[in-house]
Amino acid sequence: MPQKQPKRRRLWLNDGSCVRLRAAYRDHVWSYDFMHGRTHDGKAFRLLTTIGEYSRECLAIKVACRLTSEEGLDQLTQLFIQRHILDHIRHPTYAAHWLWAIAQALLLQNWIAGLAMLASFLSLYLLRVPREEEMMLEHFGEEYGSYMNRTGRVIPHLWGQCPPPAKSGEEACS
Repeated sequence: MPQKQPKRRRLWLNDGSCVRLRAAYRDHVWSYDFMHGRTHDGKAFRLLTTIGEYSRECLAIKVACRLTSEEGLDQLTQLFIQRHILDHIRHPTYAAHWLWAIAQALLLQNWIAGLAMLASFLSLYLLRVPREEEMMLEHFGEEYGSYMNRTGRVIPHLWGQCPPPAKSGEEACS
């Protein structure tokens, strides 16, 4: 006789409905969905819609004959930039990893292991982040460049906005 499987918590209820997070403020919860339809002459098209759950406003609609997951991620990235979700730091995941790496180095009994792990994360960070930002600049252009000037990489700017560069040709808030 097979062993009884343990109960798992599901996102949906027994009646087929979904458990949803209730939005408490603007830009707290977004929902997105792929929809499809046909034109008057029978050609298929798809829509990717993103809606703010609190205000119930349509944040974005992308229409194309084919939509890929990469285009969906591009739309969400654009919304993060346009809606100022990441207004203070560009890389919150790296900031969390930095905090974890520093805490790990301080809390481990073996200082050599802690410092080795911190050094390995530093090398990963220095190799990966500049390439990521270069790719984002190529993909999103000047809009991402102005976003870079407004925000800190992993530490928030204390003054909110970057001061203008002192001399022409200098990069502000690097």
